[in-house]
Amino acid sequence: MALLAFDAALLERTWHNVKALMATESIIDAKTKEMIYVAVSTANAWGYCVHSHAAAGKAQGMTDEERFRVDANYSASCTCESSADRLSDTCG
Repeated sequence: MALLAFDAALLERTWHNVKALMATESIIDAKTKEMIYVAVSTANAWGYCVHSHAAAGKAQGMTDEERFRVDANYSASCTCESSADRLSDTCG
């Protein structure tokens, strides 16, 4: 993710595509999508994205309990096999 910051054109293209994907209507409601984004961001140790999607999820109605469950489910399934897991404090 940090590598994108060094290429403005690539960053703009990528951000445009990501926003289009995340904003696309589907059978999954906005709150659930944000909860999924929090889980994926946590698994990849993308701190900024975790906080951003947690705030967006809260705006969509995600409760503190639901956020806790997303975090707890990740911690329970974490095997700490990836480099991102080993570098983060999210893996119990």
